[in-house]
Amino acid sequence: EAAPRLSTRAAARRGRGRRAPPAAAYNEAMISRPTSAFAPVCPTAVLRDVEHAAVGAPLMERAGAAAAAVAQRMTGAGGGRVLVLAGPGNNGGDAFVVSRLLAAAFHEVTVVFAADPARLPPDAAVAHAAWRAAGGTTVAAIPPGWRGELVVDGLFGIGVARPPAEPYAAQIAFANAGATPVFADI
Repeated sequence: EAAPRLSTRAAARRGRGRRAPPAAAYNEAMISRPTSAFAPVCPTAVLRDVEHAAVGAPLMERAGAAAAAVAQRMTGAGGGRVLVLAGPGNNGGDAFVVSRLLAAAFHEVTVVFAADPARLPPDAAVAHAAWRAAGGTTVAAIPPGWRGELVVDGLFGIGVARPPAEPYAAQIAFANAGATPVFADI
């Protein structure tokens, strides 16, 4: 006898359920063979519900702080040069939080942001404003000859459903082509 089907939320809570169709892989690390350690925890629809329920809460600040802590461990105790690729959505907002916290920890941070700040989602706009208020600036393209200790990929997250267009495709190609470690804040 077949077990009764669970709702998406119930299946996610129990750790079972159908896997969501794969999102477009744009980062070389995303294409690697999946292991059980990297299996999705929740379907995209459930993650969207969580995000919408947390609007206005410090979720982005907490996510950015956790990502900044990982980035700091990756660059070592002495700081270093970090290139942050900030996207046009909430993942870009996380990238602004990461940038602000890394700069406060004496990293030399270059933020590439090619989108219109006026079109950022509310929480990402707050993170962008906090980055700017802390003295942060953005550039529209990766500086020629940039070299450093880490690239932070804050371009796209769960919402990516198609291959990225320019200028994001060029940013991704740069990150994938280099020898610099890439940390993806997805």
